[in-house]
Amino acid sequence: AMVSILSACSRVSGKSITEGIHGFVIKRGFEGDLGVGNTLMDAYAKCCELGVSRRIFDGMTEKDVVTWNSMIAVYAQSGFSAEAVEVFHAMVRDRDVNYNAVTLSAVLLACAHSGALRVGKCIHDQVIKMGLEDNVFVGTSIIDMYCKSGKVKMARKAFDCMKEKNVKSWTALISGYGMHGHAREALEVFYDMNRANVK
Repeated sequence: AMVSILSACSRVSGKSITEGIHGFVIKRGFEGDLGVGNTLMDAYAKCCELGVSRRIFDGMTEKDVVTWNSMIAVYAQSGFSAEAVEVFHAMVRDRDVNYNAVTLSAVLLACAHSGALRVGKCIHDQVIKMGLEDNVFVGTSIIDMYCKSGKVKMARKAFDCMKEKNVKSWTALISGYGMHGHAREALEVFYDMNRANVK
């Protein structure tokens, strides 16, 4: 029930409500509950209280893949790329939890925002080792990372290797071409997308 209440709070981004429920969680001794901790982190992040989210994360004695992914994604989506990569490295060192496609997509987003090509290439190598290159979300994140790092040819290569593509995959490549002044290539991909009947 506590997780449901916190989830509802995070959807409305009510900081005062979240703080009130957080106080109740502490008073009732629920702060050690993994689901409650994960949901509190998310609720505070949606209130733009990243510092509080991080304190909750650091205070959690038990962390699962959702915990790690949430903290990485919060940082990546908020433009704190170095912090997202730092949390990912801590996750790798922890060894209690294995990262997954969601983790790698979030780290690739952080690399895209910061132009961290070297780290992004390492993550791409890991994606290949894990056999995740066919995952449409991971593949799209790879395309986006290469485009934002100025490596449009590598983005195109990753795009061409994807067996399944969605509208975001196509759009990431079109945007990448456009961002780097390749209007002709952007239009060609756009026409290919229309011919493929992608919506």
